Amino acid sequence: MDHFWFGIIDPLLLVWVWWSSINLDRRLRSMERNVSALLRHFGIDPRSVAAPSDEVKLLAADRARRIEAIRLYRQETGADLKTAKAIVDTLARRS
Repeated sequence: MDHFWFGIIDPLLLVWVWWSSINLDRRLRSMERNVSALLRHFGIDPRSVAAPSDEVKLLAADRARRIEAIRLYRQETGADLKTAKAIVDTLARRS
């Protein structure tokens, strides 16, 4: 008798998992369209890099204060560590 229920429950469970994955995929695509529309509306390019402030530029010019420059750039822009370090290193080479 127990095997009978497994024969019914297993296909139902598979259908539920399949339906849930399709539903999640639809919701995700809808959210991506909405985010893209918002970015276009406000003129935001997510691949762009924020310009460093004058204070970051001054700190980057001083070899002993580059870590402070990286920290400040991250605080100001929300950039990740790798991006902030690359920006500060570029600024340091220019000075």
